[in-house]
Amino acid sequence: MINKTPKILFALLFSLYAFYCLACFFLVPVLVKPLVLEQTNKLLRGEFQLESLSFNPFTNSLTFSNIQLEDAAGNNLLALDNLYINIDLWPLITQNLHIKIIKANNLKLNNTLITNTETSETRSQQWLLLPELLIDNLSIGLSNHSVTIETISLQSLRTALRVDHQGGNNIQPYIEQLTQLFVSENTPEESMPTSERSWRVILENLSLLDASIEVTDTTLQPEITNVFNPISLRVKNIHSDLSEAVLINIEINAFEGLIKLEGKAHPQTRESAFTYTLEKIQLKNLNHYVNYFTYLQIESGELNSSGIINTLQINASEILIDENTKSEVSKTKKEILNVSITNNNSITQLLLSREDEENPFLQCELISHQDLQFFLAESTLSLSDFMIDQCVIYALINKDGSTNFDIVKKHDTITQGSEKNPGMKEEPTKSNKTSSPLNITINGIYLKDSLLSLRDLSQGEPAHITIKNIEGSLTNIKQGDKYLSPLLLTAMVNEHAPLEIKGQGNFANPDLSLKTNLSLKTLGLKGFSAYTQNLSKRPVEKGALSLNLSYQLENNMIDGKNILLIENLNLGSKQNIESAHNLPLGLAVSVLKDSKGNINIDIPVKGNLNDPTFSVNKQILRTLAGLITKAATSPLTALGGLGAMVTQQETPSEFVFEAGSALLSDAYDKKITALAQTLKAHPELALKIIAHASEQDLLALQTELAVPTTQTETQPATQTQTSPVEFNHELQMTTLKQQRAIHLRTKLMALGILPEQLLLVEGPTQSEQTGPTENTEPQNSLIKSSVNVELFAR
Repeated sequence: MINKTPKILFALLFSLYAFYCLACFFLVPVLVKPLVLEQTNKLLRGEFQLESLSFNPFTNSLTFSNIQLEDAAGNNLLALDNLYINIDLWPLITQNLHIKIIKANNLKLNNTLITNTETSETRSQQWLLLPELLIDNLSIGLSNHSVTIETISLQSLRTALRVDHQGGNNIQPYIEQLTQLFVSENTPEESMPTSERSWRVILENLSLLDASIEVTDTTLQPEITNVFNPISLRVKNIHSDLSEAVLINIEINAFEGLIKLEGKAHPQTRESAFTYTLEKIQLKNLNHYVNYFTYLQIESGELNSSGIINTLQINASEILIDENTKSEVSKTKKEILNVSITNNNSITQLLLSREDEENPFLQCELISHQDLQFFLAESTLSLSDFMIDQCVIYALINKDGSTNFDIVKKHDTITQGSEKNPGMKEEPTKSNKTSSPLNITINGIYLKDSLLSLRDLSQGEPAHITIKNIEGSLTNIKQGDKYLSPLLLTAMVNEHAPLEIKGQGNFANPDLSLKTNLSLKTLGLKGFSAYTQNLSKRPVEKGALSLNLSYQLENNMIDGKNILLIENLNLGSKQNIESAHNLPLGLAVSVLKDSKGNINIDIPVKGNLNDPTFSVNKQILRTLAGLITKAATSPLTALGGLGAMVTQQETPSEFVFEAGSALLSDAYDKKITALAQTLKAHPELALKIIAHASEQDLLALQTELAVPTTQTETQPATQTQTSPVEFNHELQMTTLKQQRAIHLRTKLMALGILPEQLLLVEGPTQSEQTGPTENTEPQNSLIKSSVNVELFAR
């Protein structure tokens, strides 16, 4: 009997185990499934559905199949094909639950979207798919309300994120829908029974492997979708009470490059320390955003960046001041999130073009900066060694005068929700005059081996200007004081003309102060023939331009000098260009030249920049236009000397004769000498001699010859005046004009003027209205007994 006891015990235990297994296989699904559905739906405002449930007694594991979670309207929020839970039963003896593995397959999260606002039609859209979710070693302390999870692993997650211009997304509505499923109690946690208080959850490791995020930006029209794949995320030490720092490591393949972020963040204290790296980010992938705002297109360019990001929450006191009494009324405490960024950036082989142009807009081999430091709380920015290397800017002026710098697109944007209720009064806004200090420190901005290429198609013939070998620096910029930062820029214009800009200024201070000098030496003007041909149909044969500009700016008052020297400028013969203007530029050039053949122009500029009617460019252009106009329309006055030798009744170009006489009085000798000296000093000029005869000349000639006069309004004919010869009015007046012109030409030739510089032209004889010609002084309304002269470029 004794020998049979073990066998009986074994058989009994086996029977019990067999009964346990049979019960688990058949009874647990029948009993547990309704219980799970009942208890779950009690907690929800929606509906929890479960197709089947099974229990494996050999492994102590539960399997749930086809789980569905719907909201109160019947919209599907969550779907799960299978949920596998492997439970360790022994810890239950100590009121602890240990789950070895939780495995979920094909988890789907869906959003409910309104497709028709009028009929409130909705549809469900899947925004997240998780093929495999694995949770290892989940421990639940039933007595102390604690949950510890060793590892959560998400494999091959796929999600579609949509964002809009107001910062909205398709995740926030889902969270709100999911939150609304749970019945909320307003009972304070302190008054709850211990069994109902919050649970403390600790997640030791969270990993996201081979994930893909599809981000659709509906701000742009058409909307843009970017895919980031693969994504690797590892997070450690997550506490639900936010008492510990969280370790984060993330790698994202984006824009054909790699983004890395590694560090720690303390949710409670809001302190963080991260290192980040951007490797080989291809900027052409950002064209959707660039094209939305500009006409520019990124053809190539690679961004590399690395640095450190630190955040720190600090407490500060703010003093409030009464606006009326200007006295302190209270102190308030505020929390400031201090963000510190230190990094190094570089963009290599950047090439920009315009969408509507084949030509490039900008090409740069390297744009980099070292040791950027940014502190948000104190508004401090520090930047060291900002470098632009081998940058080429292609500037283009089109035929219609537009340029390729007109790159800003205008979009009609409507800010939703910004409409005001017409029945509501607008509350006055209170201005906060207290502001954090803004401190800027830039140790150096350097431009190296760069080039500016300008093509101008607006002048008929294309003009091309090149500024190469551009080297520059702007160092030691500060803000908040009167420190003057040195500025230096050197370049070569059109291969041979050195350009230098030197100065110093307080560029960061709101009250800008500046002292600068620009020097340009011997710029060949032959390449600017397109401009002179457009104005006067004459190209530039030779000539050189030198500039010396000096400007000083203080308290918005600008004081500047513009000194121009044009050496040996000669214009070629006129071209047959129908579309060009026919301005007397050659005459103006000749008149403005000094005895050495140079043109010296000094244009002072002075004014208040706060004056809306003042413009530096307009003042310079107005002065230049005045000089050229005076030189072209009043050349003798512009040349000087002659203007002081005339009376109020004369002009510098006028020589008055006595009625009927062909000889000038001796009073004109000095004026003739001055005119001869002018022609000698400007051998490129010639003189038109235009003789006139008036009615007084006719009367004088008739009296001298004693012949009957033709009946006129001024002198009626009489029968007592007779002459042996017939008086020829036209012949006598023509002869008189010729004699006067020859007389003046003879006097000029006697002073050494070449015959080819003197051109005789017959003028009118009757009293008539005449206006100013293109190249002469304004004429009197009535023809005088005179000779008028006109300078012109031969």
